[in-house]
Amino acid sequence: MDGRETQVANPGRAQETRAKLVAAMLDCLQEVGAARTSTNMVAERAGVSRGALTHHYASKEELLVDAVEHLLKEASRDIRGLAEDVRAARLDLDGFLDRVCEMYLGRLLQITLEHVTEARHNEHLRARLVVVVREFHAELDNIWREFFSRTELSSADAETILNMTLCMFRGMGVQTVLRDDPDYYQRLLNAWKTHVRLMVAANSAPAQISNFSPAISRGNRDEKLADESPPCPGGIGNHGCSRNCGASR
Repeated sequence: MDGRETQVANPGRAQETRAKLVAAMLDCLQEVGAARTSTNMVAERAGVSRGALTHHYASKEELLVDAVEHLLKEASRDIRGLAEDVRAARLDLDGFLDRVCEMYLGRLLQITLEHVTEARHNEHLRARLVVVVREFHAELDNIWREFFSRTELSSADAETILNMTLCMFRGMGVQTVLRDDPDYYQRLLNAWKTHVRLMVAANSAPAQISNFSPAISRGNRDEKLADESPPCPGGIGNHGCSRNCGASR
C-alpha cells in the first residue's frame, strides 16, 4: 500500500498530519518569518516526512494560505468568546478591549505582518489571501454587531468603531517591532477605551450602558465622562467647540 492509499484509508491520521503541518507553519512564520521558512523546515518541525508534506500541500504557498485561514478562524472564535463574556457580565467593555489588544500585539499580528508582506509582492498569493481575510473581517463584523446589538448604535457606527479599533491595534502592533515601550502603548489603549466608552454612552440607554461597563452606568456617567473626557481635538480648550467631542460634555 503506497502513501496515498494509507492516507485515504486513515482519514483521521491525514487530518492529524495536516494539523501538525499547519501548527508548524504558524510557528515558523512567527519565529523566523515567511521568507526564511522552507517546507523542509516545516516538515521537520511537524515531525513528518517531506513526502507527507507534499502529499497534503503542493507548495509552501498553499500551506501558508491554509495556516493563515486556521489562525484567523481561531482568532474569530476567541473574540466571539470574549464578546459572550461581556454579554454574560463576566467581562466589561474595558476588559474586552484589553484582551483584543493583547491579541493584536502578539502572535496574531506578528504572523499577519509576515503573510501581508509576502502577499504584497505575490499577486497569486494576494488573491488567495484576500478571500481568507475577507471572510475573517465579515465574521468580525458579525461579532461586533451582535456585541452592540443592545445599544442604540447603528450597524454602520458599530462597524466604524470596530475598524477604528482594529486599525489602531494593528498600528500599535507594528510599532512594537522597533519600539519597546509598554507604558506608551498602555497610555494609547487607555485613551482609546475612553473614546469608545464615550461613543457607547452617547448611543445607549442606562441599562444598556451598565451591561457593557458598570463604571459608566447612567447613575455616575456624567461625572465619569467629565473626569475622563479627552482634550478638544481642535485644541480650543474649555471650550467653544461645536463638535460632539468628549470635551464639550
